[in-house]
Amino acid sequence: MVLIWRHSARSARCFVPTCELRVCRHLLEHHHLTYSARRVNGSVLWANLHVFFWLSLLPFTTNWMGENHLASWPTALYGFDLFMTAVAWYILTRALIGLQRGANSMLERAIGADRKGKISVVLYLVAIVASFWEPWVAAALYARAVVWLVPDWRVEKVLLTEEQ
Repeated sequence: MVLIWRHSARSARCFVPTCELRVCRHLLEHHHLTYSARRVNGSVLWANLHVFFWLSLLPFTTNWMGENHLASWPTALYGFDLFMTAVAWYILTRALIGLQRGANSMLERAIGADRKGKISVVLYLVAIVASFWEPWVAAALYARAVVWLVPDWRVEKVLLTEEQ
């Protein structure tokens, strides 16, 4: 078992820090997002599980892509996982905004147009297609999306101003 883990860790070493950072960033933003919720319902709970499901697959898809040295299918699956995580995140934010009711809700003001989220989805789709053409292009697009690893403080800023 230890030998298998060492082999997997060696082959995916360049992608593991990215995967860990992505998961950590999502968990930080998830904390801020859920902290903003005054209440939850079944839709929010299911959307939350949806986000965590796709996040839980990231270590596997990262490892598989690394073990296969950017082969087309593993690279596409990694992108699909990132894409579905972004879609699940969008569903969760919309469920929370819908529960707070109103275009003037605190979360709606914090999220705004969410250009960053929309750009990410487009980048992931382009990278999935590129993975069948040139997997290194897809990897470069995934690496380009690393820019989004900087935490998003929009929700926290609005929370702080409302608490004062």
